[in-house]
Amino acid sequence: MRNRILSVIFASILLLTGAAALPAFAADEGDNDASGSVGIKVSPVSERLLMNSGDKVEKTVRVTNQSGVDTKVRVYATPYSVQGNDYSPNFSNETSRTQLARWISFDEGEIGKTITDNDVTKVEFPIEQGQEITVNYTINVPKDSPNGGQYAVIFIESAGESGNVTSSGINAVYRVGIIIMSNINGVTRDGAEIRSTKIPMFYINNEKEVRGDALVANTGNTDIPFVQEFKISTLFGREVFTETKSFDVFPDTERANKLVWEGAPSIGIFKASYKVIGLDQVEERSTFIIIMPAFAIIILLLLLTTTIVWLIIVLRKHSAKKARRRQVAA
Repeated sequence: MRNRILSVIFASILLLTGAAALPAFAADEGDNDASGSVGIKVSPVSERLLMNSGDKVEKTVRVTNQSGVDTKVRVYATPYSVQGNDYSPNFSNETSRTQLARWISFDEGEIGKTITDNDVTKVEFPIEQGQEITVNYTINVPKDSPNGGQYAVIFIESAGESGNVTSSGINAVYRVGIIIMSNINGVTRDGAEIRSTKIPMFYINNEKEVRGDALVANTGNTDIPFVQEFKISTLFGREVFTETKSFDVFPDTERANKLVWEGAPSIGIFKASYKVIGLDQVEERSTFIIIMPAFAIIILLLLLTTTIVWLIIVLRKHSAKKARRRQVAA
């Protein structure tokens, strides 16, 4: 009797939460340039550098004016750090890992000039519509520079010319940033720690993302790439979603990250696997996930209640039969 009851419950769940799934797709990689809101385009958008103490490194940035008007741009460097495990960027906080901004100097060339704007030293360049200019800069690494990661952002911003006046009469300033991630060669200390991984199990009305979550930490002195992999398959083993992504974690910080199953169906039972790798650290978590709309829960509760009532009735009838048999025997 107990097996019959369990079979009824399990069959009801499967009928309500069939294993339908939608195919996954991955976003394309972006181009190696960036455009500001008024057509300031820069290339490259980031730099990864390995430097030695005492090095003098010369680099360039290409700036294109796509705005349709002649304008001016200002170039300057700021510290780059992050706050909290959601990695909110900070461009003003100076730490032992943001000294790089002080090592960068810009060449005025033939058309540039150095100005001071709100106590920040910048180099200003005129740039005609459709013109591309090359901005040269130099990184002078001190001989006594610390080992490990150093981070900065080079900003290219419009100079607030009349061509940037909005419809409200406000002189708007726009800027594009280039992230400089460097490692100073020396005694490098690597350290990765995977502090937690999880996969939420229940999803009602798709009120939250179907995802794998990780909290990782970099306990070393240089940035570390972590890799995360999220796989979804049906109860019968057919893979319906897989995605692998890497993300960087800066020294002495922790970072929360996730992979999301975009386009997840509104109903189904699936097997999920989430893996995170950082250096020699590997952690993998697997579980079943249940996705269903609210009305399915109501129906399940009604079925469960009906099953319980039916069970009580059957048990009472069974007890009554036993009692009658004993009376007859007596």
